[in-house]
Amino acid sequence: MQHDKAIEHFKRILALRPDSAESFINLGNVYLACDDFAASEHFLAQALELDPDSIQALNNLAMLYNRQGKYAQAEQYITKARGLSQENVAVLSNLASTRVFQGDMPGAITL
Repeated sequence: MQHDKAIEHFKRILALRPDSAESFINLGNVYLACDDFAASEHFLAQALELDPDSIQALNNLAMLYNRQGKYAQAEQYITKARGLSQENVAVLSNLASTRVFQGDMPGAITL
């Protein structure tokens, strides 16, 4: 029920501000929390179209792909995010998780 309200809220914001990458990210995050991976991917990709250097959208797409077991795709997005922000803790944590999921424990530790 709370997710439905959040989805409705962010869709109203997007109707008023269709250029709001942040609202696309938030909507993608709500769908991710609902395990609606297709919708989450759609809205996070929309955010990247508006802001190709959005660290949050890149990081969240990597989380989405990790949850689906698509580790190569996750690595692609998280690597780009790290290139934009070397010290971002959320990005580093997600990159370490991606490497662990791929069986690269040494790569995760050396971050």
